[in-house]
Amino acid sequence: MALSTKPLIIFCVLSALCFAETTSKPQPHGEDGLDMSLGSILSQLKSEIALLESRIDERTRELRSKDEKIRLMEKIIKEKSEVILLLHSELESFQLEGPNDAKEQTLWSYVRVAELEEQVDKLRKEVEFQNEKKNALEARAHIAERKIQELNFRVEDLQEINKEQKARIDETEHALQVAQEELMKANLQLHTMTRKSNKVQGEWLPSWLAVHFEYLKHHLLTLWDECLRPALDMTLRQKWIAKLKDQLVGCKNDPEVCFQTLFTCEFYHRLMSFTRQVIDLKETAVLYITEIKKFGDPYNNQVLNTIKSHSDKVSAVLKPYVKIIVRTCRDFITAASALQHKVQLMLKRNELTRPLANVELAWSAASAILALSVIFLFTLYYCVSSKRTTSRSHKSHGNHLHRRKRSYPASRY
Repeated sequence: MALSTKPLIIFCVLSALCFAETTSKPQPHGEDGLDMSLGSILSQLKSEIALLESRIDERTRELRSKDEKIRLMEKIIKEKSEVILLLHSELESFQLEGPNDAKEQTLWSYVRVAELEEQVDKLRKEVEFQNEKKNALEARAHIAERKIQELNFRVEDLQEINKEQKARIDETEHALQVAQEELMKANLQLHTMTRKSNKVQGEWLPSWLAVHFEYLKHHLLTLWDECLRPALDMTLRQKWIAKLKDQLVGCKNDPEVCFQTLFTCEFYHRLMSFTRQVIDLKETAVLYITEIKKFGDPYNNQVLNTIKSHSDKVSAVLKPYVKIIVRTCRDFITAASALQHKVQLMLKRNELTRPLANVELAWSAASAILALSVIFLFTLYYCVSSKRTTSRSHKSHGNHLHRRKRSYPASRY
């Protein structure tokens, strides 16, 4: 087997044997980390390829030595087989020559043949073992070829990514340079504008007036720091803060405030007890609701179908009256809001009801007035309609005293 014509196979074999784990894919990094580590990855791959080439040379030498050994073993096998054939021919000749010498020669030849056959078997086993090794090495060589191709593709991809990242870095550096130049231009423009504005102010304001203005400013600041600020601090500490403390203490000791605090505490405790009762009722209601749901689940579809049919009929009937209903509701809401504003103004005008003139009370009063007016109109309509519908029957009489006497049938006895 001429291994000099297969350097790629040997390279793949060596890479599969020694660097099967080193050829695994590296972990993905972010874009910034990839920019920094592309050069190191390429150098590592190049060093790995150099190591693989050195290992390939070593393995090629080993394979050549093994091939030479196999050839020597094949030559030995051929020689031994020729010796065996010669021995068989000698046996046949001894058998033809004489019985006594033939027996000794046959025994010796049989022993020799057995030894040679054992040697031949050993050599065959070694040859088979070497052939199996060759087949395994060839299979590993194919796998290594694939991995080397993948490595080459990865190296190409990394080189392309490196080029792209370098192009992006160049673009960003160019953009940074442009931005720095623009910033420098803006700073120069601002500096020139400030100079111009200072010149304009100096030209507009006389020098002697500017000096007096600066002196006055300095004098006012010193006066504030030396006299006004400490006096203000003293007045705040001694008068205003003391008055506020006295007012707070008086408000705290006020009986009305104490009564209100006690009332709020009692109300809070009652509310908490009521909330506990509400929670208990809610838990019991949840249990009952679950039972009702379990009982009413099979009938839900029937009820929904019936309700849907009736709702469709009602919507079809009420469709021409929807606009009228919406209009009346809108008028009712506007009237209620106007009445609420009037009630609130009336409450604000009166001194007794002024602290109670809030939006909630006004809305409740307005709704009560509207409800009472609606109830009054409904009762009036009911009374009028009942008077019109009531009429005397023909059998009725005006006075109960003139009723006819009931006649009973005469008894037979």
